[in-house]
Amino acid sequence: MKKFITLFTVITVMAVINQSCFDGLNDFTYKGDPVVEFSNLTHSAASWTSVGSYWSASLEVWHQDDIDLTVALVGPHGAQDRTIGFYVADQLYRDTDANKLFTEQPGHDEWVLMESTGQSGVDYTFGANVATIPANSSFGNIPVDLTPTDVNDIFIVLEEADLAPSENYKFFRLTVIPVFQLELDLDPDEAGEVQGAALYPEGRIVSINAISGDRFEFTAWTGDTDHVDDVNSAATTVDMPAADISLTANFVPAYELALEADPEEGGTVAGAGLYSEGTEVDIEAVSEYGYEFVEWTGDTGYLTDPASPVATITMSDEDINLTANFLELDLFEVTLQVNEEGWGTVQGSGEYLEGEVITISAISAQGYSFVEWTGDITNVTDAGSATTTLEVPDADITITAVFAPDNE
Repeated sequence: MKKFITLFTVITVMAVINQSCFDGLNDFTYKGDPVVEFSNLTHSAASWTSVGSYWSASLEVWHQDDIDLTVALVGPHGAQDRTIGFYVADQLYRDTDANKLFTEQPGHDEWVLMESTGQSGVDYTFGANVATIPANSSFGNIPVDLTPTDVNDIFIVLEEADLAPSENYKFFRLTVIPVFQLELDLDPDEAGEVQGAALYPEGRIVSINAISGDRFEFTAWTGDTDHVDDVNSAATTVDMPAADISLTANFVPAYELALEADPEEGGTVAGAGLYSEGTEVDIEAVSEYGYEFVEWTGDTGYLTDPASPVATITMSDEDINLTANFLELDLFEVTLQVNEEGWGTVQGSGEYLEGEVITISAISAQGYSFVEWTGDITNVTDAGSATTTLEVPDADITITAVFAPDNE
């Protein structure tokens, strides 16, 4: 698995060529806000913000990386070279009289500690560096290499020697946040893909996902799983620790369970899909009206009961094909009619299966009353009731609803 090792470059732009940021052509006092760019930064977008008397920013850096820091200086053309001093330190001192800032405490009492990151002894490359903006040029730069430790919170102080004492420092506080590598792999390599691998700080809740490829099924995450929420779920989360971790999404081959109905209009089947060897799959055949299930045919050696519409199959290491066979049943016509048109109506006519119990109704018109059912009434529950039930026989039948006028 490829390691995601990235060196980050922080570019602090001390001025822009826009003339309005300076007091005059010969005055190099920059009046605008600092502009910061991060090149090759794939996982963090940091920006400088004003915090009281300094500018602050945070930057995520892989805990094994050195920080390759480049300060890019931009200014208007000048007739002579201008030098810029550059300091890195874990504390700042202020001269209350001259309002100047330094990274070391001077040897007299008027200098007081203004702020400290509280990281004395942190292993950085401290000290002053000098960059030059050449005469008749607008650009200069200076590289400084920082070696981060577990906690990284430093001050960066820029000094322009040509400026007046009250203007000759621009200073920043940079918090470097260690990030750790979440490496994701899959086994076998051709089984699918994984999502979520990147660099993250400690405590970040990271979503990861294992996507099965064609003919594969996800089984579990393995590796550094102590911080994985659910190792048996393809889509889960990782609570990122303060360490690089590696996880593998494991897959097994999947085989097709194909189900069909014969005839197609006879019913529906459920349970088809891709499954790994040994998986127990419940299948079901549901007959349509006018059909009944007969049996499963095909690769029935893996079925618990081929004669049952609901069965369980244990997947093999090969594709399995099964057919649910349905038998079309005879339907018998029940015809309902009235003795005289206009005296009433009937409900319940249609085609039905033998033995099916249906409801038949006779609704009289105004001025008429139901008398009785006549005709093929052997299976009618109550021939004297306008609404009754009928058990359908194995033959077509005709039944008449008899109505009579109320004045007879």
